[in-house]
Amino acid sequence: MVNSYTMAQETLISLLSDKSYKVIALSGKWGSGKTHLWSETYTKLNRNDSSVGAPIYFSIFGAKSINELKLRLLQCATLNKDNKYKEFIGAGGSLLKGLAGKFISGVSVEELVLLGLPKLLDNRLVVIDDIERKHKNFDIDEILGFINEYSESYNTRFLLLLNSDNLEDETIWRKLHEKVIDIELVLKPNSEETYDVAAGNSELMYGSRAKSAVSILGITNIRIIRRILRVLSVLISAYGELDDYVLDSIVGSTTLLTAIHYHGLSSNITIEYVQQYNSFNNAFSREQRTPEELDWDDILTKLKISSADSYEEIVITYLRSGIVDRSRLDEVIRQYKEQSERQSIYINFRNLFESYSWDPEFRFDINADSVRTLRTNAHLLSASDVSSLCKLFAECGHPSEADNLIYSWIDRNEAIIESGASEHFSSEGFSHPALAALDARIRNNRFPALTLAEAFHRIRQNNGWGDRENVCLSESTQQSYEEVIRGLRGRALADFLSENFSILRIANPSAEFLHALANFKSACKQIIDTNPNSRLSQILTRTFNSHNVTLDN
Repeated sequence: MVNSYTMAQETLISLLSDKSYKVIALSGKWGSGKTHLWSETYTKLNRNDSSVGAPIYFSIFGAKSINELKLRLLQCATLNKDNKYKEFIGAGGSLLKGLAGKFISGVSVEELVLLGLPKLLDNRLVVIDDIERKHKNFDIDEILGFINEYSESYNTRFLLLLNSDNLEDETIWRKLHEKVIDIELVLKPNSEETYDVAAGNSELMYGSRAKSAVSILGITNIRIIRRILRVLSVLISAYGELDDYVLDSIVGSTTLLTAIHYHGLSSNITIEYVQQYNSFNNAFSREQRTPEELDWDDILTKLKISSADSYEEIVITYLRSGIVDRSRLDEVIRQYKEQSERQSIYINFRNLFESYSWDPEFRFDINADSVRTLRTNAHLLSASDVSSLCKLFAECGHPSEADNLIYSWIDRNEAIIESGASEHFSSEGFSHPALAALDARIRNNRFPALTLAEAFHRIRQNNGWGDRENVCLSESTQQSYEEVIRGLRGRALADFLSENFSILRIANPSAEFLHALANFKSACKQIIDTNPNSRLSQILTRTFNSHNVTLDN
């Protein structure tokens, strides 16, 4: 299928070949590729007629007057290579300088040089870009007059490159059409076509995904697409080939955030919206969301963005500051690669168990490629899943290999779990003793045993208790209570005693509490009996009496 650029180029060549069209407009949205189309067309134009100079392309962006427009035209690169121009500047230019200095008062050299412009533009094609971006004080009527004068009097032909979405003054558009333009060619490429122009001949590993993302977002601005590709290159080109999972995690969000940052979308979606987006949460609040937000959610879903994470923060920082946090990006890419490997091994894992559960002809082969892959990468499974795999291996006649799976898993994951960097281990009734032992080690390291004083302080502070407090109370002894009571002073002692008496008032206390309370009373009785006249004994006696609790019970 012929694309928009090819059709537009063929049409433009046809129009330029028909000399009855003196002024042709090539219009389209900003960044749609009008200048690119002209450059491609220029190389295909028939320039065998030596009597006609080469086409002249120039921009009048910011031009303030008709003289500035003409001087820009004279200064363009095409004329610098033109023999007629060199002859004029070399001979006529020197002559005009002399005339200006000796005979013509009040006339500048620039104005005299411009007198030769009609001869230079005779029978030429002049391509004018950025008319809509002229200086606000430059009257469009002056430009119209220039075009009309040269097209009528000097056989100059004009190609006007017009950004249709940037003509703020509608009168400019109307006047151009009514007074000078003979025919207009409208360039309307789609996103895929503009992407191909922006990417050129580059073979990018993320090219197909970037092209798809550009299409989803409806971007038809070549400049914006080139910026997207540049951002992708800066961020991920150093990592070489990346697999599909990693690219899916990167390309869509990079494309979207870059397009938002450079105002390349028709949608009003914001960077802040992307930052807080979570597809799971949004799915449960669709009724409370505006139609615009629902449209934004659809865009994010199509781009395979489920939620923003550290990668999106890195992209946003780069777009706003130009700085890449490379160490943080390295870690994100490492995590994405691991997630990709984990996803792949889980597919293998599910396939094995599906076959084991439902295939009447299932035969377990310890040396099969799929099983070998599972054995090699079992450390990527969760503790629960590797435990299930261990059972399957054992049931299929490979108990030693089952044990090796568990020991290998522990070797690879214990340090990661201990550091808190892994979410693939949770406390559960592990059937394999090595996993149960690991669970105990992790729990002990994360939640070291509480002292009695710490346990009661936590009970008082939290107005409740948990496993750590229960363990501490169940392991308490009379001696440990004595040591705590003898070591506390002032408010700390008062609070400790008060909390124990509070527990004494609990109806139907647990076994742990009954064990601890018995030790509490025994310890207090031992302290009082050993030295009844001490200050500590007097404090304990007074406290028991005030709570109507006897030590003999």
